[in-house]
Amino acid sequence: MFSKKDNNIKYVDGEITEGANRDIPVVSTNNTIVKPYLSDDDVKITKFFYDYKDSTDNQEKKKLLYSMRILICKIQELIMLVRMFLMLLVF
Repeated sequence: MFSKKDNNIKYVDGEITEGANRDIPVVSTNNTIVKPYLSDDDVKITKFFYDYKDSTDNQEKKKLLYSMRILICKIQELIMLVRMFLMLLVF
């Protein structure tokens, strides 16, 4: 019963090695760039970082304000990460 040879056994090797000569890329690249707008005429700058024609003092204030906004966002991200970490400790 256990020693009987079965010649009808089909191994997986044949299925894997069939077509082994064809190359299938694991990661393919697509060089198509899609614009998120219809035409260049649709794009308008509505808010400037600062007015380059303004006085140096006002430009410095605008840069400082922008830097403070970035800093506030980073602090908010840090607070969120700390909260997530504390939640993991509790559970």
